[in-house]
Amino acid sequence: MGLKNEIFSLLLCVFMGIVVACVSYPFDVDELWPTAEMEGRGSWMGLNLGIAIAVPSGMGVALSILGNNTSSLVGVAISASLLPPAVNCGMLLTFAALASTYEDDVVDRSYMIKCGLASLCLTLVNIGCIFITSVVMFKIKEVAPLENKSAFWVDLKRHKKNKKRGRG
Repeated sequence: MGLKNEIFSLLLCVFMGIVVACVSYPFDVDELWPTAEMEGRGSWMGLNLGIAIAVPSGMGVALSILGNNTSSLVGVAISASLLPPAVNCGMLLTFAALASTYEDDVVDRSYMIKCGLASLCLTLVNIGCIFITSVVMFKIKEVAPLENKSAFWVDLKRHKKNKKRGRG
């Protein structure tokens, strides 16, 4: 269920970027886009910065789950590392698709496509970093998933002790 939700959420973010690009299209954004922020999220060098944001986000996710505090901290961490590049991907790819309707060659279609795909890669790298960092944090904190439950975690030491007693 978690992977399905992740894919659905990612597609929803990309779709929101498509909507923003379509709504903005009539307002002659061809000379304004891509902005410096959009280019930063759409560059291959931006992957390094994305990793630097995603690793602490993964730690925040793990610590929030362990502390039974899965509210605002996780939302902010995920929003900072996943939403902007996913929405940027949808905006840039849509803008590249609409670029052929402009009369002059103000828009470099191939550049927009490259930036959009780099944004998608950044999103996927961020998802991977958050997942890996969370798993590492769970290992450091010695927690393990409960059997037959994917959403709840138990202290590994207590789990091992209960297994020895025959309660686990």
